[in-house]
Amino acid sequence: MDFSIMVYAVIALVGVAIGWLFASYQHAQQKAEQLAEREEMVAELSAAKQQITQSEHWRAECELLNNEVRSLQSINTSLEADLREVTTRMEAAQQHADDKIRQMINSEQRLSEQFENLANRIFEHSNRRVDEQNRQSLNSLLSPLREQL
Repeated sequence: MDFSIMVYAVIALVGVAIGWLFASYQHAQQKAEQLAEREEMVAELSAAKQQITQSEHWRAECELLNNEVRSLQSINTSLEADLREVTTRMEAAQQHADDKIRQMINSEQRLSEQFENLANRIFEHSNRRVDEQNRQSLNSLLSPLREQL
């Protein structure tokens, strides 16, 4: 009996050792799975943080670009207003210049007509004087002849 108790005790001890080894193996396997899950979660967390950082960067970049667009739109609006003002002034100046040209053409035509009229009057007056002088000369030449006749 002693021997059989010992065998039973050894078998029980081997069973306990096998159970303990099996439990240790399962515990180690669970620890390895937990460690792998933890590493996966750390990697996912790192990727999420990186995405958040990139998202914040692009959000800030988008805000800067939106501000620049608003600034350029404001400048464009101002330049369009300036262009309208300059165009209006240029059109007014062009109209004024056209009016002056028309006035100068009209003045030139009037002066030309006046000059022509004056030249005609001078010519007529000159012709009358020449006619008068010719008549007087002829009279002075013919007067002695008339007296003789």
